[in-house]
Amino acid sequence: MAGHSLPKYTGGFSTQLKYKNFDLSASFFFAAGHSAMNYRAYQQYDFTTLDRGDYLAGVKEIFFWQSGNVPMDYPRYNALSGVHPYREDQDLYLEKLSYLKLRSITLGYTIPMPKHKVYVYVSGNNLFTVSHFSGDDPELVDFDGYYRGYGMGIPRSVTMGVRCSF
Repeated sequence: MAGHSLPKYTGGFSTQLKYKNFDLSASFFFAAGHSAMNYRAYQQYDFTTLDRGDYLAGVKEIFFWQSGNVPMDYPRYNALSGVHPYREDQDLYLEKLSYLKLRSITLGYTIPMPKHKVYVYVSGNNLFTVSHFSGDDPELVDFDGYYRGYGMGIPRSVTMGVRCSF
C-alpha cells in the first residue's frame, strides 16, 4: 500500500480588503498529503490490452483525443510485447494530489451618489487551481483513490452585476 486517497490536511482561508470605495474579497481552499492512481493515464498507455477488451473502457474515442498526460512522464514499452508492462495498480501511476484553489473572488466599487447607493461588482468562481496533478481536477478522484477522468468539476464562472439601493 502506498499513498492515501484522503487528504491529511484540508482547509481554507479568505480575505477582504477595502480601500476608499473599492473592496476585494477572495476565498481559497487547499488539500494536501493525499495521492491517487491515475487510471486515465493507465488507459492511454495500455491501449493494446484495452483494444482486446469488449467493454466501454476500450473505446478510444472517450479520452484518447484529449491531452492530459505528459508522455515523457512514463517510460515507453513495446506495446506488442508478450510482457504486460502496464497495470492499473502500479505505483507508476500514483500521483500526489495536493492543490490550492481559488474558490471565489469579488471586486466591487461603490459609486458615491447623494441620495442613492450603487454598487458595481465582478465576481469569479473556481478560476484557477495550483497543483502538479496531471489530470483535469484533483477533486475528481473516486472514493477508492482512482482518478478515472469521468467526473465533472465545479465549472468556472464570472458574474458581473449592479446593486442599487434607494
